[in-house]
Amino acid sequence: INVLGSVVELNDLWEYLPASNQWVWINGSYYGNVTGVYGSVSVLSTYNMPGSRYGASAWVQSSSNTLWMFGGTGYDGSGADGLLSDTWKFVP
Repeated sequence: INVLGSVVELNDLWEYLPASNQWVWINGSYYGNVTGVYGSVSVLSTYNMPGSRYGASAWVQSSSNTLWMFGGTGYDGSGADGLLSDTWKFVP
């Protein structure tokens, strides 16, 4: 996205509500080019958050209505910008 003349990568998550024809912000940073917070594998934490990125693949697991995301290009846990191979599960 272009913000004030600069291109930044984002990590925001939105939900579309057809009944009201509106988008609602669910989670993510208000800023661009954010470093990911990985925490410990399989340990839930409100602090865990994928870094800003683009080109990720995402899908919904229909049996549990769970959102999954894999990879893309963006910022890892150390702040390095590049290709990512991480997998995230969104738990509302």
